[in-house]
Amino acid sequence: MTSPSYLIKIISQYGILEALISHLFPKDLLALALSSTSAYKAIFPRRESCPTLLKKMACNGNGILIRKQHHRRSDHTLDYHSAREYATCGRTGSGGSCESKPCHSCKLTTCDECRIHCVYQSIHIPAEEDDELPTSGGFVLLHSEEFAIMSPAQSGMDLVDCEAWDVPNQSYHDQGVLDLPVEFTTYFPPEPVDDIIDRMLGVTLAKHRGSGQDRPTHSKSPNISPFWEITERRQRQFCDWCLTDEQKVTRCKCTLRKQFLDRWLCLKCFLQEDEATKTYSRGLAMHDRSLACSCGKPWGSKGPRVMCLWCCGEVMPSTISPPPTP
Repeated sequence: MTSPSYLIKIISQYGILEALISHLFPKDLLALALSSTSAYKAIFPRRESCPTLLKKMACNGNGILIRKQHHRRSDHTLDYHSAREYATCGRTGSGGSCESKPCHSCKLTTCDECRIHCVYQSIHIPAEEDDELPTSGGFVLLHSEEFAIMSPAQSGMDLVDCEAWDVPNQSYHDQGVLDLPVEFTTYFPPEPVDDIIDRMLGVTLAKHRGSGQDRPTHSKSPNISPFWEITERRQRQFCDWCLTDEQKVTRCKCTLRKQFLDRWLCLKCFLQEDEATKTYSRGLAMHDRSLACSCGKPWGSKGPRVMCLWCCGEVMPSTISPPPTP
């Protein structure tokens, strides 16, 4: 049996420790480090040791578990026995071709299948006839409904930088054209995914409270609604006293791509961030029709001002043009 002191000598050698952690998950590394003070100092001798080691560990697959908890296959596609769903952690599938990076927030290694995507293209139904095209489906964020997703060939649109979908066991997330939920019967136009995720969110699509106008009709479109909900949640109404010019509030330049795709966020951190947005205590949500700010002061002459909780920038009224994308 290996003595504790001998074990400490082993893990103190960085080359051996690096080889060891490639077979461990973060919780295993933490358990080993907390087994004794000597072990902790051997594994984490410096402040930067922890993030460095976490980068070298494999994805733990939690993202796939979260996706399966939230996404629900439609009975329509389950009836197709040839339909295949591809949702496998890059650690165990894809032959090592699935990209992995540290999560922007928690720094844990997260594969492309276990991070947040705006549109998960994960369901493939082969063509039944030689002159037909295969069909695809998937999910929006962590919404439960299954959506139809058109490939570049199916859509007939000129989709820039969108590769052909000719590999059935490969995902093409955040690409193509998002159609309606599979079980939806009323027609709404499909939306190119690039148009959705690159739309500037620095201008509110709704008029300020008191204008007497309803939300734009496309907010009720079932293939836009999930994005509408999450972008609405990030907005809070403040009065001039709470959001003063002296605070040098910049204009919001957020897009869904910047917030979720460019940051490489694991699904656990995505859920935590979304929950923090929902429970943010200051300001009023966009659906709130109160006559005064949460601080108790009345709105200014121009009505409430809107702040984005993602970037702390101001979301301007729709009559003002958004700033150009840098």
